[in-house]
Amino acid sequence: MSTDDALQRSRALGPRIEAMRNEATALRTKNLDTGKARMTELGDERDRIVRERHGLQESLKTAERQATGYAAEAQRRAEALASNEKLIAEAERAGNLQQADELREDMLQTRTIHSILQGKAEQLARDTEELRDQAASVSRRIGEIEAERAASWDRVGRVEQEIDKLEDQADLWQQVRRKWSEIALDGDDIPRRAALELEIDALTAKAEGIEVDRSIIKTVVPDLPDRTPGIDDAPPPLPQSEPDVDNSASPLLTNDDVLGAETADAAAATGGGMTNGHEFSESGEATADAVAASSDQAVAEADQHAPESVTGDVGVGFESPAPLAAFADDAAYESSATYDPPDMSTDSTFEESFALEA
Repeated sequence: MSTDDALQRSRALGPRIEAMRNEATALRTKNLDTGKARMTELGDERDRIVRERHGLQESLKTAERQATGYAAEAQRRAEALASNEKLIAEAERAGNLQQADELREDMLQTRTIHSILQGKAEQLARDTEELRDQAASVSRRIGEIEAERAASWDRVGRVEQEIDKLEDQADLWQQVRRKWSEIALDGDDIPRRAALELEIDALTAKAEGIEVDRSIIKTVVPDLPDRTPGIDDAPPPLPQSEPDVDNSASPLLTNDDVLGAETADAAAATGGGMTNGHEFSESGEATADAVAASSDQAVAEADQHAPESVTGDVGVGFESPAPLAAFADDAAYESSATYDPPDMSTDSTFEESFALEA
């Protein structure tokens, strides 16, 4: 496999990874928002019913006290009626008819009151049973709400697990992508390349072995498509190379190529400006003749500020560029300056050549 093929495989995974991560982010937000809304709705209903149950329980207690009181009073009146009947019988046996008539009048009044009290006691007994049933029904509904809340929270957790799987897949594909990028950078290292390809195979198998159950996610997002949107999109085209950078010999630029192109571009654009912390001559024409004409002392002074080697974040070491001696002219080079190599992780030419994303 050529270096260009490795680079293309790395780039081809970009849309897949981005699509999976974007979908995971959107689904997590939807899942949590839906779960929060449902939990809040059920919680509000539970609180309202708890207040209702409290009112029913208080009404039940009051009704039970009233029913007990009326029943006791009705019983007392019934006992009074029984007592009056005995007194009437005694008065009649004694020939005291007037007393017997008065007792009969009292009995009539007592019997009326007893009837009223007895009716109230019976009605309160019925009301008590009804309130007791209502309180029991409310308590059952509270239990149902708590079960619904638990089920809703469990559903949020199960959907979250599937979203985690989606993110795990994206992370594994990102590792595969990095391995292909390393092959594109170190394609000449055959043993290293072989080891990376084995790692790619293992990571690919692991990523493909993860199964996301989208039916579980659809319990929260019913209109979820069966496949992640954008997962099969092609990568964007590579940007056009700069006109003054000739990388036609190879699909990749070496570190020295990047440094040389960067220095030349800066010199042509600034005409005596600053590039990487160093100052060109006012005419901007630092040529090979100027390098040759530089004094040995100035060259030595410039070399003091050149690092022995620089290692970029891509893991490839490179020597300080030869044009450093061009800065030796006393009028153009400040001896107190230190050489600042270009940052390979942010260099635009490097990004355009390798098309790697952070």
